[in-house]
Amino acid sequence: MFEKLHANAIKGTKIVKLDETPKATITKTIGGEEFEFVAVPNKAHTPNDFFLYMPKRKILFTGDLAMNGCVTSNRDGSLMGQLKAIEMMRAKEWNNLVAGHGFITDKTALDKADRYFKLIYESVKNALENDEELTNLVPNEIMKEFKDKAMFKALNEQNYNEAYTELDFLED
Repeated sequence: MFEKLHANAIKGTKIVKLDETPKATITKTIGGEEFEFVAVPNKAHTPNDFFLYMPKRKILFTGDLAMNGCVTSNRDGSLMGQLKAIEMMRAKEWNNLVAGHGFITDKTALDKADRYFKLIYESVKNALENDEELTNLVPNEIMKEFKDKAMFKALNEQNYNEAYTELDFLED
């Protein structure tokens, strides 16, 4: 983050490292509140993803696993992992969601991320089944509903490239 973002974007930001990265679900009580640190078993947005769930309050903290008002990067993650993480988050009983980016907090908060990654999956899968090269895909046309989202122009083609490589290796 400090290498990629402009100094004004990170002014006053401090990185606090975790004591440990959860590899399984860990439940902790902090200040009388119960928290579940839920590890995502495969890389999704990053190689070591987890989300935080407060079961009594029915609140889900997704970090960057949920796209909310923008397109997220898949360069360090996995298309299949993203879809699995969304499935895991949907399985929790929550009323409010706090995403890493965006302001949608209700039950629709995961819908756009789910749709975005499923569109990539379907179009790349179809291309591979028909022996089409990635260059034959028209991702901007397929993703026209996302074209006005923040980071679309910067990340969409890259997300397709990563998904094509991932799914091509899964097929073999």
